[in-house]
Amino acid sequence: MNFAPYITTIFIVIISMLGFISVYAQIDAGTRKRVVSSRALGRAQSVYPLLIYICLMVILMRYLYGTASNTMLFWAFVNVQSTILIYSNLLTSNLVGFAIIQLVAATTYISTGAMTITNWTLFLCACFLIYAERWYAKLWSNQRWLYILPAIVVGTIFWVAMYLGAPRPLPLGLAIANFIAFVWAYLALWDFDQYVQHDQRILAKLTHEVQYDALTHARNWATFRSDLNDTFDNHDDHPLALITIDVDHFKQINDTYGHLMGNQTLIAFSRQLKQLLSNQNDSYKFYRTGGEEFAILLPNTSLDTARKVVHDCQLALKTLAIPLTEGQLQVTASFGLAVANPNDNSATNFFKRSDRYLYQSKNNGRDRLTDESTDTDLA
Repeated sequence: MNFAPYITTIFIVIISMLGFISVYAQIDAGTRKRVVSSRALGRAQSVYPLLIYICLMVILMRYLYGTASNTMLFWAFVNVQSTILIYSNLLTSNLVGFAIIQLVAATTYISTGAMTITNWTLFLCACFLIYAERWYAKLWSNQRWLYILPAIVVGTIFWVAMYLGAPRPLPLGLAIANFIAFVWAYLALWDFDQYVQHDQRILAKLTHEVQYDALTHARNWATFRSDLNDTFDNHDDHPLALITIDVDHFKQINDTYGHLMGNQTLIAFSRQLKQLLSNQNDSYKFYRTGGEEFAILLPNTSLDTARKVVHDCQLALKTLAIPLTEGQLQVTASFGLAVANPNDNSATNFFKRSDRYLYQSKNNGRDRLTDESTDTDLA
């Protein structure tokens, strides 16, 4: 008996899937880096590159098995496509992305002429079974291995269906080899994902930057980006205000007194404003968005109330005195304030508007607030 086609099938599927997830991880890491460096807040910037990659891979596999004259290669590429599709349903973070992937996959399947009513039913049930795992699998928190069970069940049903009713003949030995390849590849993907998550947890623990800035203990940029997206998307008809802040003359403080004093200034500045905000409203959140730049997110807050918050921040800073070897250091800050309106079609635009007002405050003399209608020193 010639085992070469079966071994080759398993090899092609496993190597292809490891290559797929390696490129996926590289795109994901590169996208996250670009999003942070460009300070883009919208989810599209971080989701679409991965979504496009997955869809292109699904289409590429359709092309490869559509042009394959060899039966073994045909079914190997079908296997790679189905494994990508099943695993991608776990990778996709939102329903829109999930729907796009299923639409692309359905289009490729229609073009094969193999989509009967039974196959359509199996396809849709399998897609939602895997995607919904992010909810029902919480019941298995103590049995991690159960997370892979739905995918294995779907893969089993798929290959049985292909053996029994595929338009292109599938020998029993090749069907078994493809099922083994699918299970092996999926376990390899799962193992790879576990290693990645483990490394990320270690990195997060070492850097202390999962949610909070290590120096000031204010929420960090990544948390700000996530919180602003969620709050902006769900604020509906409720007012939402955003204050952006820049410590005045911070470079001069570093140059004159040294970076240690600069760090102490940021720590004291953050402590003062966090204490003020916690006494005013528990829903107000304070963030360090970079260097000497900070932000305050104020849900359910009108423009007038937000101006009062800025005024209180300025008064609090006037009472902040950082001890020096000789004398004390007084700190002021510039503020930009925006309230979400219908013209802000994304969280990024909302943030950029507040940031633009902040830079107007800096250009107009610092230690002041600029918002939609004002350019004045409230203190």
